[in-house]
Amino acid sequence: DRCRDAGIDDDVEFATKPELAQSMLERALDAGIPFGWVTADEAYGQVGRLRMWLESRGVAHVLAVPKTQMVVSMQLRQRRAHTVIAEL
Repeated sequence: DRCRDAGIDDDVEFATKPELAQSMLERALDAGIPFGWVTADEAYGQVGRLRMWLESRGVAHVLAVPKTQMVVSMQLRQRRAHTVIAEL
């Protein structure tokens, strides 16, 4: 009912914030809108699909991740982000 009151059609499905971000970025890329890079907080950075999509499209990005997020270190090992940062 709230969606209809806001003018949102019944055929519009729910999308998470990262899904919405990817859709908006894809439209911007397809339209040739120039931008240098993307930055986002951990709500977006913890979504591996979004990070992989950005990499596949060649989009420079800096996305925060939770400190407990598993990341690949420069030694190509999976480790928690806070451990890698502590050793820098």
